[in-house]
Amino acid sequence: MLRLLLVGNDAKSIARHLNLSTHVVNERLRDARRKLGVGSSREAARLLAQAEADTPKKFGDKDFGYPQPVETVTDAKAQPGQKLAQTGINKGILVMIFSATMLASAAFLFSMNNAAPSGAAATVVSTYPANGSQVKAGPYKLTVRFDRPMAPDSFSFVQVDRSTYPECSGKPEQSANGKSYSLACIARAGKRYEIWFNRKPYLNFRGKADAVPAFPYRLRFSVKP
Repeated sequence: MLRLLLVGNDAKSIARHLNLSTHVVNERLRDARRKLGVGSSREAARLLAQAEADTPKKFGDKDFGYPQPVETVTDAKAQPGQKLAQTGINKGILVMIFSATMLASAAFLFSMNNAAPSGAAATVVSTYPANGSQVKAGPYKLTVRFDRPMAPDSFSFVQVDRSTYPECSGKPEQSANGKSYSLACIARAGKRYEIWFNRKPYLNFRGKADAVPAFPYRLRFSVKP
């Protein structure tokens, strides 16, 4: 959370990125301030950045952060029928453990992935269907909208499981203002769907102005029986 603060996010956008409530984010940031003995979350984030300048960001065998992909992950930018390389994933719950001592030595670690976007990365502000919603069966436009214009013809609609990936066809269409991408899809009754907009190693949703990859975003929704 402190790292997300460093790149310009506030509590609301951090909550959206991590699929947490704003209340939980504020509680954890308050805990970090208490343990570091500072009066603001921004100051805590600056202490982390200062400590990490001289401290390795890797402890043990693996980096902390999102688990590496395990199932076959498909990039929508690939040609139809093309099968992309399969990489590994660790399933289960991602647990973040920290203490005052670890924080002081920059072991309070969180990143969106092992090569997290740098700078003020673009963020998803809305989707259709909305995250966690239930929609009617039939045709619909799968849409993702970002907080700024995105690079043209550059996108990653990422599949983590073939059985839950939305049934879509054609090429994603970008809106006139450049902030949205849409795909023509069909919702099947009783199905549950999951799709990521950017997920390592597929990070082709990028800001138009700076080409920085957008923060990964997971969308889950279901269809009425």
